[in-house]
Amino acid sequence: MKTRMTGWRALLALVCACILLGTYAQGSRFDRIYSFGDSLADASNLGPFSNGPVWPQYLAGYLDLDLNDYAYGGALTGYEGSVLGFLGEVDLFLSEVAEADITNRDLFTVVIGGNDFLDFYIGGGAYPIPGGIENTVAGVQRLLEAGARYMVVWTAPDLAVTPATAFLSPEEKAAVSMLSDAYNELLAAALEDMATSYNCKLVIVDVNLAFRDMLANPSDYGLTNVEIPAYLGGVDPDSSLFWDEIHPTTYGHQLLAEFTLDTMLDELVPGQAIGLRMNVPGWVNY
Repeated sequence: MKTRMTGWRALLALVCACILLGTYAQGSRFDRIYSFGDSLADASNLGPFSNGPVWPQYLAGYLDLDLNDYAYGGALTGYEGSVLGFLGEVDLFLSEVAEADITNRDLFTVVIGGNDFLDFYIGGGAYPIPGGIENTVAGVQRLLEAGARYMVVWTAPDLAVTPATAFLSPEEKAAVSMLSDAYNELLAAALEDMATSYNCKLVIVDVNLAFRDMLANPSDYGLTNVEIPAYLGGVDPDSSLFWDEIHPTTYGHQLLAEFTLDTMLDELVPGQAIGLRMNVPGWVNY
């Protein structure tokens, strides 16, 4: 496995990270990342569920931070399931880290919700709205009450963009996307209201915007395969978006970490975003 962030991509990510570390918050910088979520973030507990590092590991590397991994592959938003869910992850964190040790130099990341949709579609689980949203908001609120002031929360991934739904008709995929978009719209509104109440910086990353643009314009991202899971063989994993039917390759994770980093820069240091999103509407295609 090789990493493919070379040349201009490496330079842009480095500039982006340096601005975050050296400019924001009157010269202060983040000291640690605490990562919560499911298999898209699990770097070491049950994962990684990829052929290499996942996006929080890349993000930590770009920002030169230690990664504290509380994410568990298979996690639901609540306490249900056979593995530790998001609310359980928060419980574990609060049992291990004293509130006095949480500072505004800690960065918290959350990606959760995808398994609630999987559980609903194939496991007979509950409809994700409103339960998944309420669980996510409750977990984030508990972290804010404990002292978290800088948080990055991904929207729940849209299963319609993954190979797992390749067998569905266009109409069926559209219905899956419609439910995902409705969920994420409600989640974002609830999180934004809460962020105002706690006077914190909460960055919501529309990960589906990134996925959909990669599918529509793969060559802009150095991708030659966005349909076939790379673990099946016959394709180059270093230019493939998906490792299996659900999870990105490590290169896909790298692209998502860059997208996350630039979204952070846009929110935390307004006017300084440098276009890692490439040709997503509203951004310069470098």
